[in-house]
Amino acid sequence: MLVKKENRTSGVTGILGISVKKMSKNRWTSMAGILIVLLVALSSSVYYGAHLYRTYQVFTLYDIAKGIINLNFEIPKNYFKGLMAEPRVIVIDFKNNDYQKLAYLRRTALESSEMVIGQEIKDEIVPGRIRFFGDEESIKAEFSLSGQNFDHIGDPNRWSLRVKTKGDNVLAGMKKFTLVVPKTRAPGVFSEWLNHKFEQYLGMISLRYEFVRVVVNGKDIGIFAFEEHFDKRLLEDNNHREGLIVQARGDGGLKVFGPTKVAEDPALQAQWVHLQSLWQSFRVGDIPTSSLFSIDELAKYYAIADLVNGQHTHYDGNEFFYFNPLTRLLQPIGREWSSPYKKPFEYGLFIETLDPAVTIDAAMPSAVKSFQRQVFDDDKFVAAYFQELQRISSKSFIDDFLESAAEEISEVRGILYSQYPYLDMSEQYLFSQMNYINNFLAADHSDLVLSYFESDAQGTNSLVIKNNAPFPISLTSLNVGATLLGLDSVVPANSTTKLTINDLPQNTSGQEMTLLFGMPGIQKSHMTTVFPWAEGNAAQLNSYPVREGASDYVFKQDNQYILSSDGNPVNISENLVVPKGYSLIIRQGTTINLTNNATILSYGPVHFEGTAENPISVTSSDQTGAGLIVLGAIEKSIVNYAKFDGLTAYNSPSWAVSAAVLFYESDVDIRHSVFSNNNSEDSLNIVRSKFTMDGVLFEGSRSDAFDSDFSNGTIQSTKFINLGNDAIDASGSYISLTNIEIEAAGDKGLSIGERSEMNGRDIKIQNSGVAVTAKDSSSFELTEVTLRDNDVGFALFQKKSEYSVAQGTVTDLTMVNSTENYLIQTGSVLSIDSILITGDLKDVEALMYGAVYGRATVR
Repeated sequence: MLVKKENRTSGVTGILGISVKKMSKNRWTSMAGILIVLLVALSSSVYYGAHLYRTYQVFTLYDIAKGIINLNFEIPKNYFKGLMAEPRVIVIDFKNNDYQKLAYLRRTALESSEMVIGQEIKDEIVPGRIRFFGDEESIKAEFSLSGQNFDHIGDPNRWSLRVKTKGDNVLAGMKKFTLVVPKTRAPGVFSEWLNHKFEQYLGMISLRYEFVRVVVNGKDIGIFAFEEHFDKRLLEDNNHREGLIVQARGDGGLKVFGPTKVAEDPALQAQWVHLQSLWQSFRVGDIPTSSLFSIDELAKYYAIADLVNGQHTHYDGNEFFYFNPLTRLLQPIGREWSSPYKKPFEYGLFIETLDPAVTIDAAMPSAVKSFQRQVFDDDKFVAAYFQELQRISSKSFIDDFLESAAEEISEVRGILYSQYPYLDMSEQYLFSQMNYINNFLAADHSDLVLSYFESDAQGTNSLVIKNNAPFPISLTSLNVGATLLGLDSVVPANSTTKLTINDLPQNTSGQEMTLLFGMPGIQKSHMTTVFPWAEGNAAQLNSYPVREGASDYVFKQDNQYILSSDGNPVNISENLVVPKGYSLIIRQGTTINLTNNATILSYGPVHFEGTAENPISVTSSDQTGAGLIVLGAIEKSIVNYAKFDGLTAYNSPSWAVSAAVLFYESDVDIRHSVFSNNNSEDSLNIVRSKFTMDGVLFEGSRSDAFDSDFSNGTIQSTKFINLGNDAIDASGSYISLTNIEIEAAGDKGLSIGERSEMNGRDIKIQNSGVAVTAKDSSSFELTEVTLRDNDVGFALFQKKSEYSVAQGTVTDLTMVNSTENYLIQTGSVLSIDSILITGDLKDVEALMYGAVYGRATVR
């Protein structure tokens, strides 16, 4: 029998074989699982990394890492400084549905492929309430997401918000403002605030900007920048009249803020139409920078941007301007001073980036660069810019600024350290940029200029100058051997100019020829060799609707326009304009008759040299003469023994002049003079100036006699008689009075408003509407006061929501026969001979301005 052989393995071998197979199978399963986990982790990391980058949170991580490396042991110290900080706290409360709407809008924005927050998202508003911590009541407000890039909303809990309060309510005197996540201004979290302080230090229009802690629905969400937005309160806080605020768009146009209000206000609408016309004339090259902008303010703006390394303020959509209704020139309002496209050590001047050969700052669109080149294509502006750059980039100037702000700097650092202890908040960047600027201004730029002679067939010699510099140059002289030929010409940036030289010596062979030139506004001269071989007219518009009138009664002597007469009246029927750099002298005994709406407009000081025996008279036989306007005179004006009678304000739909005589940013002394029977809102208006008045008479004014806006001065031995409205109207001013008589003022004798202060001695007011009025955070101290037969003795109240109550102190008061002695609103306080009178009226304004007492303003 055949027996089969079994092929068996041992028990151990069998078991091992089975185990190996199982292990092999499990290994592949495990490896596959690990691979899947790794892929998921990698995908998640990539996704999360992309999310961090998209929402800009990756830069926060980068800054933390950089801070640890650079500051290391400073961080704990900064942290403890932050713990000691006490910022103001803003409390915001939303209903749940409204907060969820904001959250939904944020998510929708982040899902967009545009990488910016869409305007349709920012236009969506939600209601809420806002207050400072400690305030008894919150106020209603509208909230919307704010900002351009996703860093404003990248953090899940911290979003930049635009806020507008409802009704007449304000927060810190502001109706419109933005709560900004500070890191959106990186790397300039601290420097953004410091640069605003620098702007204030130079007297420019600046936004209110501070750091606050924000609590939303009971949750502390950290430190935010509390930044003012653009409206009339910004202008009032900077001592300017209400006017247009505009934004320069990247497409070359302008955007006006508050378009609905502008459309409804005839004066603002006329200004807007005129500004657009000026802007277009500038853009097509018909007028220079100096005819559209206040070049002194613009020079500060560009110089600050260079000193703080903050040229981002000039980029697309970041430039904002105030159209001054008196000068009719644009003044810059600086913001967003950080330079996110530059590293902190990449110093330079903005003007250098405008060179066509320079490719840095590629983030600036070509249209914006073209506009900026046009701004610098004006040697007057460039001269002012270089002078300002030289002034503010001295170490002593910067030290003085930092010392003036030292206490606030320490406070702000502490507040920011509570949120960002790892950030460098040194002001060393100012000194680094200062060194760069000084080296640039002191450098030899002769290699940027090429010059040579060429002659034509007729033997005419022409000097050709090629300027390869990004700034214009001023030619001063041509030296040919021992012969010096004076030149007075400007060669624009990156251009070639040809000059005809008639006085060239006949034999120049072998003689050295050099050209001397300079940077506009800078004293340093540069010299370049002149080689003996070679290698459409636009009509100028005036910023103002006035022209220089031909006159045989005015003659020029040195830097003076002198106006005099031989005893006969000087008849002026066309506008007389005195340019900047000149003064106007009016001789004693001169009589000026302004007709046909003519005005005298001077950009320099005026000197009325009248005497008691031979006074000066400015009048109008046809009642249309538009008086005197002095704008931006550097030196003080003097008015002695002059009479301004029967005049009106300059009448142009687009120029908001309210006074028969106006001094704007022009200091003046007025003595022994008369303002009578003037048919204008103000007989005399002094704005942003220092003044003195002594022995002056105001009588028969149709409306106000004297209006002081944001000015400081003294008035003594002066009378005000038979006036349509106010005798003295002060806004944002400090005025000292001595020996003042007011009789028959239709509205108010003394009107003290908008944070004004007034002190006075020997004041007499009678037969007037309201003798003394103080409102809107104003105060007064008066002694030896006599009030007789007035409707109201004293009225103290709050008129505008952005201000507070008023207060006053009076000693040695005689008050006789007033219909009402006091109208005092709740919160305002009046002290009469040490007796305190507190307010109990809810709405004093409703009783004023002709409603019950006084008289409505005559315009």
